[in-house]
Amino acid sequence: MIPAAQAAPLGNAIANESGSKMLVNAGNAIQGTCAPLAAKLTQTPLVGAEQDLYFRCNEMLGTYGLPTSSNPNTYGYAVGAAGNSDRANAVRQFSGEEASSQRRLTADGSNRQFQGIGARMDAIRHGARSTNSGMGMSFNGTDSVSPAPRGIDAAPTGGAAGDEADSDTGWAWFGDVDYGYANRDRTPREDGYDSDFYGGTLGVDYGFVSGLVVGAAVGYQNYDADLASGNFDGLTSPTAGGDVNGDGYTASGYATFNVDDYFLSGIVSYGSTDFDVERKAFFLPGTLAGGRPDAQGFQINRTYRGDTESDQVSAEATFGGVVIQDGAFSLDSYMKLVYLSAHIQGYTEKETDNSGGTTTPGLALKYGGQDVDSTQAALGFTMRRSFNTGFGVVVPYVGGEWWYVSNGNSGVLKYSYAFALPGANPSFATPTDNSDKDFGLLTGGISAQFARNVSLFVQYEGLVGLSNTSGGMATIGLRGTF
Repeated sequence: MIPAAQAAPLGNAIANESGSKMLVNAGNAIQGTCAPLAAKLTQTPLVGAEQDLYFRCNEMLGTYGLPTSSNPNTYGYAVGAAGNSDRANAVRQFSGEEASSQRRLTADGSNRQFQGIGARMDAIRHGARSTNSGMGMSFNGTDSVSPAPRGIDAAPTGGAAGDEADSDTGWAWFGDVDYGYANRDRTPREDGYDSDFYGGTLGVDYGFVSGLVVGAAVGYQNYDADLASGNFDGLTSPTAGGDVNGDGYTASGYATFNVDDYFLSGIVSYGSTDFDVERKAFFLPGTLAGGRPDAQGFQINRTYRGDTESDQVSAEATFGGVVIQDGAFSLDSYMKLVYLSAHIQGYTEKETDNSGGTTTPGLALKYGGQDVDSTQAALGFTMRRSFNTGFGVVVPYVGGEWWYVSNGNSGVLKYSYAFALPGANPSFATPTDNSDKDFGLLTGGISAQFARNVSLFVQYEGLVGLSNTSGGMATIGLRGTF
């Protein structure tokens, strides 16, 4: 065994190899964890999880923190398999950056509740309880909520010609379902992932003669994010991956008010999301064989599971109006402000050793809570054209928004080994990525207005201009009056 205090600083070694502050902090935390265990070992034998944690961090330090002057590659990752080039990737698996994906999924939950409500308010603004609206989305940890395209300004004909009811007042209902995806590239600070989601919104509202409408809605979203696995950046040590699953519920209140060709609307929302997190570690820890079989063929192959939840409060305000109204063609523009505040609770992982080892595993991590705060503004437009048919009114539309993020939603993910002893530097401090300062949304869809104030719409929306993320979402909605 190489005492931890005698190993070269692992953080410094990584700094020479990688510009990643996250990995430098991780290297320092591994060494800060190992040193108190080494000191305790001089007084009493280590047992159970503490013993495993010491053996593994000591191997990490001895393998990656102590080069030989004659040939710095002779102590490489896994019995000469790679050399210094794999140091950073091995440290990735000794740490827990995967938990950062919860921040982005938390922000997405409140965004999608806003989408369905924004669609509802667009219908109200045009005096038809069941017109269409483009809807927004977010995959970058920022709120991007529903644009406000124009509804149907002409009275229904054809199949809806006999619909004489006052659709601007009284009770109405709405509902929509959505399915989408987001792919995020791996960065020096965060693991990449491929995710998909599905969910929907249900709501009711009441319209007053004055033009004021107030309502309430509930929403559900399910998320499944598969963390990236495989070899990256030419390194031979694989990233083992994992996944994050979430079930989110939201409740919202909203109001909108029309004055001639202008409107003002607002939404406030509260939500909670339950996360099940799984990460995996698979690597060959080095040539020091303490507390395990001979180094030849030995593998660290472990699974870490945890569960936590988030609570979030969000608000949106939108102001807009008609720019062009020419018969069945219309062009709207609008601006909006969105704020999100969320807290993700801390949790401790449960560890499973899949390699057949006989010692109690000791590499589980204990995470602190995370806070997410995001403020954004957007400018948007929507163009649409109404067509009268034999069964109702059909309205194709296109729209776009450009978002500016004034608060980048970055933060520091803080965690430590669950079985670490109090010491000089046992905690990790992993900075997360900032959100892009600006990005766009492009929307296209078609709606159909039928008799009895019932309408159906289908829409697709895609993200543009994000540096590390791509994604899209399809939505189907139905609306009507009581």
